[in-house]
Amino acid sequence: MATIEQKKIDMVRDMINKMFEIAGHDVTYDDIKDRKDDWYAQWTMTVKQSDEWRAWGEKEIARRFRRSKKLCQNEMAWFSLMYGLKFRFSIDCDRCGSVIRDEDQMSQFEKDAILGKQEMLPKLCTKCRDSAN
Repeated sequence: MATIEQKKIDMVRDMINKMFEIAGHDVTYDDIKDRKDDWYAQWTMTVKQSDEWRAWGEKEIARRFRRSKKLCQNEMAWFSLMYGLKFRFSIDCDRCGSVIRDEDQMSQFEKDAILGKQEMLPKLCTKCRDSAN
């Protein structure tokens, strides 16, 4: 039977692997575990991918350690702060998910909207907009 300490180590490995998987990077915990540099800033993920990863992590912490929802949210917030990848901003089509604008083409208002600081109208790419008409 695994000790609590071993369960925590396994959880960190699984959370980092899942983060890279959701972000679409071909990297694993074993690739970065001995690195002392800022490896977490060398790959990016979208805000939507981060939200998906955090939701997965909260459920996984609750399942493995039988913690309350609030405690799981706090644990994921700290874990994301310590090990989470930096954000890559993009505006995706609400219908098909394709990228409409990436970070270089976005205004500060649009970046704030993605972070939830501003309300943003739904966006459609030209292909989806044309098919709706």
